[in-house]
Amino acid sequence: QAEAEGKHVLLQYGANWCGWCHLLHEHFAEVEEVKAILDENYIVVLVDNDAHPEVAKSYKTKVRGVPFLSVLDAKGNKLTDQRTGPLETGSKHDPAKMTAFLNKWLPVRDAEASLNAALQQAAEEDKNLFVHFSTESCGWCKRLEQFIAMDGAMPLHDAYAFHKVKQDREPGAVALRERLSEGKGGGVPWYAVLDQNGDVIATSNKKDDNTGYPMNREEIEHFMSVVSTTTDLDDVTVSAVEKALKARANEIRAR
Repeated sequence: QAEAEGKHVLLQYGANWCGWCHLLHEHFAEVEEVKAILDENYIVVLVDNDAHPEVAKSYKTKVRGVPFLSVLDAKGNKLTDQRTGPLETGSKHDPAKMTAFLNKWLPVRDAEASLNAALQQAAEEDKNLFVHFSTESCGWCKRLEQFIAMDGAMPLHDAYAFHKVKQDREPGAVALRERLSEGKGGGVPWYAVLDQNGDVIATSNKKDDNTGYPMNREEIEHFMSVVSTTTDLDDVTVSAVEKALKARANEIRAR
């Protein structure tokens, strides 16, 4: 599965009696920024280390207390082992430390090949493809990802398949951005909607300017015009998404 999806495997060694194991499981499921990295880049495999010690032995891993993590590439080669104690702060796992660890061992993908795989998935689901470009240091990129994952944006998932391109990490990502944007400038996040043939039908560019994350009135209007022209969502649903986007903007301003 990891090979087919271009992901790594995260082995999560634990035991049912282990409180910290349950906390780690909840951390992976509930902390948005951690869950997003896992969903996009890893196949997580839970290993009961008491019942199946042979798994760790087969990878020459010394499980020094549970929970304990190992990262494998898609062919099953072990890349690293990691005690989880250093990823904790106080009585819980630390999201910043966890994301730093997971980001260090991300699979390296060719941007064009990944896009083609995403287009194939979109075609199978009979959807257009929403492609968004980001960089690791871009806070607004993270906000776009967070909005896409929010309940208020869920109707968009009925209309689009989503695909993120790490502009600063994936080989060929900059050239892909140049091709899709036809050389138009602007920072990140930058997004485009592609039909099932891979043709661009809308982007975050308004004239030659990238509207980026839809925060102010004009940016929100542009984002919603993209949604309206590239989906079959009804007016009521589109209005609900716009309301959620405006509410999110107000939340960000209030911080």
